[in-house]
Amino acid sequence: MVKGRPAPTFGRDLKELCSTSKIPVFGDCISFLIKPTDGKKPAYCLEGLFKSASTDRKVNLLRQAYQLGRNPLRMLSLQDPFAVAGLLQAWLKELPEPLVRPQLFAQVIDSQKHQDEGERLLTLQAVLKQNDPYRLRILLPLLELLHHYCINQHSIQHAAEFIGVLIHVSKDASSAKPGKMSGSSRAKATYSNIALGCGTC
Repeated sequence: MVKGRPAPTFGRDLKELCSTSKIPVFGDCISFLIKPTDGKKPAYCLEGLFKSASTDRKVNLLRQAYQLGRNPLRMLSLQDPFAVAGLLQAWLKELPEPLVRPQLFAQVIDSQKHQDEGERLLTLQAVLKQNDPYRLRILLPLLELLHHYCINQHSIQHAAEFIGVLIHVSKDASSAKPGKMSGSSRAKATYSNIALGCGTC
């Protein structure tokens, strides 16, 4: 709280954010999308969850409620999986730094060069262990969600592109190389492998 107002929920410093017992917005979105509700399948089973954009109005309503210090996902009228997925993506895009330290980006890409799937996963796990613990607190639950999403979809292209953005896009990035890499077929294949394999990271 700042002068009686709720603390900001978007664009906050990662290290500060992860020092709290619960990460606002992120924790609620992950729980909503990964857990079955009312006897139905989890939201990650919905086709095109990270492709089909919900209306901006619904995403904005959720965002405004969080900025007022409320949890709108307790309201049935706002429990739209596509809106929640849109809110999660908006929250992640406003993080001030990537979820993988830039120094590890090349190692993440290289970890997927192995032909053997098990070796790829072990190498990736070893790389991620070098990541900052506060980044992993967000990255690992997110990768678990995307893993489940991928194995329930016919195409994993959208999750692969999503992961590519999370790994290396940063507001203070000075090099154009990561942006170029994210559009390459090699990088998309790498992110697809990460999405499929990281459910056990």
